[in-house]
Amino acid sequence: MYNDASLFLELKFYKEWQVAISPERIRWNSRYSDNSFLPNWGPDISLAQRMGELPKGRCLDFACGPGANSLFLAKRGYVVDALDFSDVAIEMLRRASYGEGVSDKVNLLLGDLKEHPLEVENYDLVVSFWFPLGGLMPRIVEALKPEGVLLHKVHTLHQQRYDPKCDRTLCVAPNELQTMAEGLETLHYEEVDERDNAHALLIARKPPQ
Repeated sequence: MYNDASLFLELKFYKEWQVAISPERIRWNSRYSDNSFLPNWGPDISLAQRMGELPKGRCLDFACGPGANSLFLAKRGYVVDALDFSDVAIEMLRRASYGEGVSDKVNLLLGDLKEHPLEVENYDLVVSFWFPLGGLMPRIVEALKPEGVLLHKVHTLHQQRYDPKCDRTLCVAPNELQTMAEGLETLHYEEVDERDNAHALLIARKPPQ
């Protein structure tokens, strides 16, 4: 349920950013506005462990949510474009970026993930967690600079063993994630099914021109 503050926030962003109300936006705003939702401000462990393998520079955090990974990257010198379709999540990130002193390194982007324009060859790094890129992958590949890197992590359908309410639309079939990366050189791929967490991790690089 929305509280009064989140309703005001939603209307404020719709007015100023002129974004359309959509079922997906309403769904995620509802989740992030629920009093039971507590954001985890630590970075994803796969990102933290593999920082030494990733190029520095400009990063796109695609489907960033409240932005823990955006903050982590900004603190390490990246300029981060943080994109999400939830204005509630974007506002959480705005406040957190000011609190952490990195607001000048985090650019907040509110928009439809399927339609938001991405500049060609603009990013040294693209990260995306828990939102399958699927048919959006060609746009992501275009947005990477030559030799830019994609780090993509998403649940596999095996996650339903641990969470029967897991949304199938946010999961991939075994080996599906690896087949999505057409046009990229796979640097690392793994599928993990342990400790109540089933996921696939892809790290892939765009070839040099």
